[in-house]
Amino acid sequence: MTGEKIHLKLTEREMDYLLSMPSDPGTFILAFWRVALTAETFDTAESIDPSAYAIPKHQWKALCQHLTKPIGWDGEDRTIHSMQWVNIGPSGFDDSETVAA
Repeated sequence: MTGEKIHLKLTEREMDYLLSMPSDPGTFILAFWRVALTAETFDTAESIDPSAYAIPKHQWKALCQHLTKPIGWDGEDRTIHSMQWVNIGPSGFDDSETVAA
């Protein structure tokens, strides 16, 4: 992907929904894309290029922490789940100006 990323900002309701999801990366990341993209985009896309999208860093961090929080996971499990989010989730963008406002 070259050029500007498409910035997606999840609503508080969308974040609450995603943070209530099981931490299984496959289920969670599919739910993320289903929530973040319009139904038309999600349903008609042959594939989704995660490198084309970014969400605010504070949302990105919260979702990443959600994926790595299950009790009983060792460091390796947490690392694997974090890397799945990094590889097939969106990137984060600095929106500190809009968050502080």
